[in-house]
Amino acid sequence: MCLKHVSQRKRNGRQFLKDSILIQFVALAFTANVLTSFARYFPTPHDYDRMALPPLSKSAWNGVFNRDAPGNEQYYQLSQRLYFAPSNHTGVQELVSALTERYPDVQAVGAEDDEGIKSLYEANLFDTWASLQFALTPEQLASGQWVTSQSSASEVTFVISVNPTIWGKLPNYDFADPVYNQQVSPGDLFWNSGYLTLQKFVDTYLAQEYNGASNFTIDAFVQRYPKSSIYENKESLDLTIVRQTIWKWCGATILSVCLFVPMLTYLIEIVRERQHLMKDMLEISGLMNVSYWTSYMIILLLNGVLSIGVIVGLLRAFSVFDERRVGPYAALMFVYLFGSSAFAMMFGFL
Repeated sequence: MCLKHVSQRKRNGRQFLKDSILIQFVALAFTANVLTSFARYFPTPHDYDRMALPPLSKSAWNGVFNRDAPGNEQYYQLSQRLYFAPSNHTGVQELVSALTERYPDVQAVGAEDDEGIKSLYEANLFDTWASLQFALTPEQLASGQWVTSQSSASEVTFVISVNPTIWGKLPNYDFADPVYNQQVSPGDLFWNSGYLTLQKFVDTYLAQEYNGASNFTIDAFVQRYPKSSIYENKESLDLTIVRQTIWKWCGATILSVCLFVPMLTYLIEIVRERQHLMKDMLEISGLMNVSYWTSYMIILLLNGVLSIGVIVGLLRAFSVFDERRVGPYAALMFVYLFGSSAFAMMFGFL
């Protein structure tokens, strides 16, 4: 039966190519063109010139908590809640008090240890901005101070974590991908999430704990696109910025059409064979009913695998998918293929 299906496809090769390749190519090329066109109207949300770090504010024009600030328009909710630990340490309490005095919009919530912060985060998954965790030495714990000796350096270890549910996952420190002139760079999250602002405040506060360093400051600036005599001072085209605004709404429909259209030929063939009593003639000739339906299931899956390869290859070629998205989308389409094939075969039994 499978050989019969293959032979029929050979005899009508033009229809097979249209259903399995041409329709997918036209639909995906049109989608890629739409995404590219929209991407040109979405300039980078980050400034070109050098600028200071954004304040932890919801009223400043570039505030981290301001929905209208550059780069924040894509976020539906911006929390101001900061978890810190250990909350029973005098030095930590004074640092957080200075932080909330400097930035009144920060809502600081203390926890005794890392587990306490984890519990608070899990209970407020969508209402958390960041966490600040200190790993104190025995001397710092006993004295309640950051600087235990004015004659030698005191080491303070702390970890800043921003909520990946809202801001996304920060890149590792070994991130080395080229970002010059890209519309969207993973490193931008360090800037617009307030990570660098909070880090600068903690570093400055700790340095001022030493005698004679009360006026110590750190001048920190960011520049999205450093000027260069080698590269052009204009943005490159990146579909990442429109993937979250357009593709997530139409992607499922486009992929469903590209996967399901090739199945229609086989479903029409099932109906035609039943209409002309061909299936009954095959059963009289000795064909088992299970073999008949199994052959169609196999050919649907094989044709679907071919369609998935074509879809993933075209979307990768059109730069709609990057290398990180090929595997997950292929796996998702395989699951959809099995479900839709079984769903389509169900009508054959009716």
